Amino acid sequence: METMFFRFNQRIDSQLLSSFVTFLEKASLHQKSDFDKYIIILFDTKGGELDIAIQIKELIQKSGLKFCAVAYKKVHSAAIPIFLSIPIRFGYEQASALLHRAEKTSSSVSTQNLKKSEKQIFKLIANALDVSLREVYKMADENTVITMSHPLSKKFFLNI
Repeated sequence: METMFFRFNQRIDSQLLSSFVTFLEKASLHQKSDFDKYIIILFDTKGGELDIAIQIKELIQKSGLKFCAVAYKKVHSAAIPIFLSIPIRFGYEQASALLHRAEKTSSSVSTQNLKKSEKQIFKLIANALDVSLREVYKMADENTVITMSHPLSKKFFLNI
C-alpha cells in the first residue's frame, strides 16, 4: 500500500468532517494489511467550527491508525486541536499557527457551549505545549501567531 494523504485545506465544517469520515473508513481497510504505514495529514486552513474540530480530533484518537501531521502553510484557529492531537508533527518554514479566542459564527451554537469548547481546546494546547492554561488564554487574547521563529515553535511543529 502506498502512503495515504488527507488535506485540511478548506474550512473545518460538517462537509470536511464527512469527507474525513469517508477517508478514515477507507484508510482503516488499507491499514489492516499494512501496519507500518503512516497517514499524512497536510494542513493549510484558516480553521472553522470548534465543535467539528473536536469531533475530528476524537476520530483521529479513536481510529487506532498512525498519523503524521505536516503544516505546509496555515494551522489556524480550529485546526490547532486537530494538529496537536497528532503525536508526530512537522512544519515547513512558512508554516504558522494562529491562536485566538473563540468567536460565535453560527446561531446554532450557544455561547455556553462555545466557551466550554474553547476551554477544552485551550487545555489541550496547554498540555501539548507544556505551558499554563493562563498563558494560553493570554496568547489567545493577543491573537498570537506561532511561526518557526516563535519560542514555542519546537513544541508546536516538531514533536518526534
